[in-house]
Amino acid sequence: MRLMERANRLIDEYDLLPGPGGLVLAAVSGGADSVCLLDWLYHVRDMRGFRLAAAHYNHNLRGDESRRDQAFVQTLLADQYPEIALFVGAGDVAAQAKRAGRGLEDMGRELRYAFLQKTLRDLGGGVIATAHNADDNVETVLLHLLRGSGLRGLTGIPPKREGIIRPLLTTTRAEILEYLRVYGLPHVEDSSNGDDAFSRNHLRKNVIPLLREIDPWLEERVGETAAVLRREDAYLEELARQSMTHSVAELRALPEALLPRVLQLLAQRASPGVVLTLKQRRAAAALVFGENPSAQISLPGHLTARREYDSLLFEIQMEAPPWSPVPLILGKNQAGDCTLLVSVQTYQGEKPGKDCFYLPVGDYAARPRKTGDVLKRPGRPARTVKKLMIDEKIPRPRRDRLPVLETEGRLAAAAELGQDEHFLPQTGEICWKIEI
Repeated sequence: MRLMERANRLIDEYDLLPGPGGLVLAAVSGGADSVCLLDWLYHVRDMRGFRLAAAHYNHNLRGDESRRDQAFVQTLLADQYPEIALFVGAGDVAAQAKRAGRGLEDMGRELRYAFLQKTLRDLGGGVIATAHNADDNVETVLLHLLRGSGLRGLTGIPPKREGIIRPLLTTTRAEILEYLRVYGLPHVEDSSNGDDAFSRNHLRKNVIPLLREIDPWLEERVGETAAVLRREDAYLEELARQSMTHSVAELRALPEALLPRVLQLLAQRASPGVVLTLKQRRAAAALVFGENPSAQISLPGHLTARREYDSLLFEIQMEAPPWSPVPLILGKNQAGDCTLLVSVQTYQGEKPGKDCFYLPVGDYAARPRKTGDVLKRPGRPARTVKKLMIDEKIPRPRRDRLPVLETEGRLAAAAELGQDEHFLPQTGEICWKIEI
């Protein structure tokens, strides 16, 4: 049958199957696609030299119908493939999605793949086979196109990625149904597949048939185009990896086609798994070309992209706990992100620095900066602490974590900036030496 030819060609082209003795874990929902996949893998396993197991995940979203699907798969394996081990998992997808504030489809996919991957690990490793087909590929490409997508979205479903293989990706749904008819294989139907409220179902029932009237080879044409785009996408991705940099000047010099990819890679380096939307990539690009040297944007998963003058940084930015003023005592004092070491000595005219102060003995407190704080460093005009921090290119997130030293309502010094000239002790005077 043509199904066999397409699947075998795809397997050979992308080297989908593991080597001799390797394991293939087939995801079996009970629908037509997955039953076809299971049966085909079952009949080629000896010729191809791999071991086969099956797994079913119950999402518990459709009540009796979900239980029916599970029972069907268990009966199917017991009756027709008794030597194939079946592993069954279940989860309360609706409850998990509500707690996480996520969509049912998204949460269901995450829980299903987590179950499949755990099962595969427990079995000693191998590959997971899913029953995505050529029609699924067309639907995915069209959905990405309609939602607004870059090149990556138009590459469709990959035949192989991260230990997941899709042997039926070039096989149409019509061919799969014909396979089941010829071999007399039963399957179950998911009632939600007929609900036009889902965009994918609307495309499947109402849009794609019209496109197929224009070109009967729609699935093949889209599949070929997606494969070409996938190769071009992989090439651009490799160029982007070679071009990764935090330098604003170097980012500005990148070709327009590479910059969004580099920004995505930088984000993933800081937060593996994060995927920036087109809008978020544009916002990150605006940081690169903007004039604000300390601008920043918030991204998913507590990730922040910010300009730090000549650099663009992606960081996990958990909110730092506020801190209160700390009266200074001899010895170690913790204030904000700094440890202040206070000792007593005789002042011999030493020059204060940005991290070492010499102050007349008194009652000092270390506190966060306030609006209007002013510091007059020796031989320089008085300026606000905010402007001095900007001049010194202190990153915005650190500014409120650096202590300033105050006594009797007057600012005596500021970490990483220096001390006020009005608080220089006299030579020979006992003073406090404060090191940061």
